[in-house]
Amino acid sequence: RELRISPQDSYMIGDKLSDLQVGKNAKLKGRLLVRTENGIETEKAMPTGLSLYVGDYLLSCARWVLSH
Repeated sequence: RELRISPQDSYMIGDKLSDLQVGKNAKLKGRLLVRTENGIETEKAMPTGLSLYVGDYLLSCARWVLSH
């Protein structure tokens, strides 16, 4: 609340299932997975629909957010 961040206008970008789950639990606008070494393994185990986008790099995820 101090930062005046609106969850419904925010995204979570992470490489672990727990990152994406935090975004889901916080009811963020979206969750994105970045394919780090850990993210590649996460992608294999990720439930359908948990991530709006999967990017190879953090920059590609950031660009996706800016374009949506």
